[in-house]
Amino acid sequence: MVHKDVKRFFVHGFLLALPLVVLLGYVEYRLRAIPNSYNTKRAYLERQLDSIEVLALGSSQTYDGINPSLFKRRGFNLGVIGQSLFFDMSLTQKYIDQMPRLRCVVLALSYFSFGYELQDTGEYWRDYYYYHFWDIKADDVKWYDLRMVSFIALYTPKAVLRFAAHGFEVNEAKTMQPNGWNRTEGTVYEAISDSLGRERVRVHDILMKSSRVDENFRKLSALFADLNRRGIKIVIVTPPVYSTYAKFANLKILELNRRLIDSLCVLHGCVHADFFRDPRFVVTDFNDNDHLNMTGAEKFTRILNDDVLSRACPSN
Repeated sequence: MVHKDVKRFFVHGFLLALPLVVLLGYVEYRLRAIPNSYNTKRAYLERQLDSIEVLALGSSQTYDGINPSLFKRRGFNLGVIGQSLFFDMSLTQKYIDQMPRLRCVVLALSYFSFGYELQDTGEYWRDYYYYHFWDIKADDVKWYDLRMVSFIALYTPKAVLRFAAHGFEVNEAKTMQPNGWNRTEGTVYEAISDSLGRERVRVHDILMKSSRVDENFRKLSALFADLNRRGIKIVIVTPPVYSTYAKFANLKILELNRRLIDSLCVLHGCVHADFFRDPRFVVTDFNDNDHLNMTGAEKFTRILNDDVLSRACPSN
């Protein structure tokens, strides 16, 4: 009798749970098909690996600010929001053997890049996106974290509810172009001011860890040495920011960045172009204090192509 009661209990429990299991399975299935900036960029990249000649790396300042369609050589923008040097290097190493025509790597080193690592920040959750969509595992990715197996946990229930309200017919990368560039329209004037620029610099200062500087320098040096062996030219750019950001930047950090870049260029023969305070970039070129908009990206890319790449990596 007891045995039948236990069996009945489990059968009833299973029948009660079955609709929820089916629903969760359906949601997980639909989430895996949603375009985002990681899976979309990977799809774009892998379609053209055999034709890429110039590869641009970096975080959101690259993602928004470099439009490879304006390069004389075929280019691709591999930058994305929050991308740290670890992922710049990991992505390059993952695909370099599949890019037979690669001639030049353009690495944008932002104000914070040398001291920055994604896992040290509140956006460490992005590491799980690289795991799922790029097959790259950062040191802080934990096997027991639900985000390793569940896209509901990865996107968060709040985002999933938003997706569900649109029937999962959403595109989280709709402004990304096939060349990897993120097209950002116009200037958000209310996002550009001294107070917001100061706060933005403060946020970046907090993100930086002195312990990451030597580590990132060594890893970059190893990557550059490999690129040199392959005959691939290296261009380091310091991307432009608006004066509302530049005026609050820590001079000691800027000087450290300059010395580190100079050392890399001495060791590996790279070219450095510094646009940090370039007066050619005006407020209408920016979307906010430290990101170019579509107009600014066109200006920046043309200058980069004509003044830097034409000498460092000529098309003839």
